[in-house]
Amino acid sequence: SIIVHPGKAPKDVLFVLEQGACAVEVAGHGQVEELRGGCYFGDCPRLGVVMPPTATIRIITPVALVLEIEPGVLNDVGKRHYGMGLPPLGKPSSGEEETALW
Repeated sequence: SIIVHPGKAPKDVLFVLEQGACAVEVAGHGQVEELRGGCYFGDCPRLGVVMPPTATIRIITPVALVLEIEPGVLNDVGKRHYGMGLPPLGKPSSGEEETALW
């Protein structure tokens, strides 16, 4: 199964690979990386990089658990844990500086 297709507009989500493995494939180069449980990807829009992906992310194990975390969830986590050192995510309200979790 393909999770990320090259050339398609990126989703504004963070993918977290909990279990299993995924291959990172680049046209003309084949597999350039293997991701295992605990890895994350798809974070470029959260970092302000808005460009189509250049690699294919493909599940390569019989079973994989991939979480798709939307921005609203990340914002809620940032708000709940702000007092524990995690900065809030998203657009700042008036008078606040913009911060990001990563």
